[in-house]
Amino acid sequence: MEVSGKQAIVFDFDGTLVDASEAICHSFNQALRKCELPRMDPQEIRAMIGRPLVGMFEGVEGSAGVDADHFVREYRSAFFSNSLVLTRLMPGAEETLTHFSSSLKLGIATSRKSDGALHILKNFGLLDHFSAVIGIEHVSESKPDPEPIYRTLEQLQVPVEQAVMVGDTTDDMTAGKRAGLTAVGVTTGTTSRAELIEGGADHVVTELSALVDLVDLSHLSS
Repeated sequence: MEVSGKQAIVFDFDGTLVDASEAICHSFNQALRKCELPRMDPQEIRAMIGRPLVGMFEGVEGSAGVDADHFVREYRSAFFSNSLVLTRLMPGAEETLTHFSSSLKLGIATSRKSDGALHILKNFGLLDHFSAVIGIEHVSESKPDPEPIYRTLEQLQVPVEQAVMVGDTTDDMTAGKRAGLTAVGVTTGTTSRAELIEGGADHVVTELSALVDLVDLSHLSS
């Protein structure tokens, strides 16, 4: 299969491969309740998905007087209970990953801790498709800094010019471009096509299955 010299794809996780928004919103509000903070509207929480959890919490009204580590512990406990029931794969994710995993190295660079992503991937039987899963605990700077991309490619042992970044947020696009990758945005999260392009996307698709033809085309380049 001709892949335009590309050897690897680095995927974002939430909003790109899976829709864990219901699990995230439910767990976030459970943690807020445990910390005696007011419940948030799920739409407000969804708008923050993709940012590190501590950053999400710092945006909550009244959070300044609450221990962030306590909130994170409560959230993670709730999420592990909720995630498998309330998370679904994005349409076309399984077929797209199966298509690429036989010929390319696949990695994940996520702003969540890696164990949550591994937990979900294992549940869906997709863990074996990935040779690297880099979470926020593996880096000193999260996206839009390129460090998570560099760490993923180090594990995959693939140079930046031979890799593609796929994500649903402007932070994904910015991180990918800063790292020197071709950046492909997917409008499966809460970010619009125009915003992804503004963030640096070289290409934008509406669903993961469209990635198959795009990456296989000989003109795909940085």
